[in-house]
Order: sequence, then structure tokens, then C-alpha cells
Amino acid sequence: MTKILIVDDEAPNVEILTRLLNRSKYEVLVAGTRDDAVAIATAEMPSLILMDIGIPNAAGEPKNIDGGLEATQQLKSAESTKAIPIIALTASAMLDEKNRFLDAGCDAVQSKPYSFGPLLDAIKSYLN
Repeated sequence: MTKILIVDDEAPNVEILTRLLNRSKYEVLVAGTRDDAVAIATAEMPSLILMDIGIPNAAGEPKNIDGGLEATQQLKSAESTKAIPIIALTASAMLDEKNRFLDAGCDAVQSKPYSFGPLLDAIKSYLN
């Protein structure tokens, strides 16, 4: 079964994405912090990562507005994980922000609230 890592610190977002992905027959892994995202991706080697941009660095820490980008940069700079596609999930719809996410190594950007059809289409395109 294809593994997808959801990186998000908001339980409702994780729940919605998990249901969507499970219905599409994907195995779901979950991380809520930058450090967990890097550790789980390195250990589990998911086929794709859905990366929220604003996540804490570690458990118990406040939200870091660029925690997801920092995790992306770490993963894209490591030989073992650099080929994993990363789709950024963000509430920011500003074009310059989207370009910043792509420049940091994200392969695509989906704005929140996202439409499930286009999100699933993006996931499928990166998995093929």
C-alpha cells in the first residue's frame, strides 16, 4: 500500500485528510512537528508528503510559521529523502508566498481550505 505522510499539528485537518486518503486506499502516517516529520519520513520513506507550513519544531513548542519549510529543506537536502514529493498545505494564497514555498523545495502548493478533488489529483499526479 502507498504511504502518505501528513504533517499537520491541527487534529481536525489530520482527521479530514486521513479519511480522504484512507478512502482512496492510501496508508497514512502522521507527524505534528518539524522534528517528527523529518524522523518519520526518514524512517518510513513515504511515497508523498502533505506538509503544513506552520507547525511547531518539536512537541510542546509554539507554532513556527516556517516549521514545514524547514522540514522540507532538511528532507530535500538528504540523499535518502530528496526524491519524495512534498505538497505544501497553506492558508496563504499570496503568489509570493507560494513561490517561496516552491523555492524552499516543495513540489506543489495547495491552499487551505483545499478542494478534495484537486488535492487528490495532485497526489495522484506525483505518485505516477
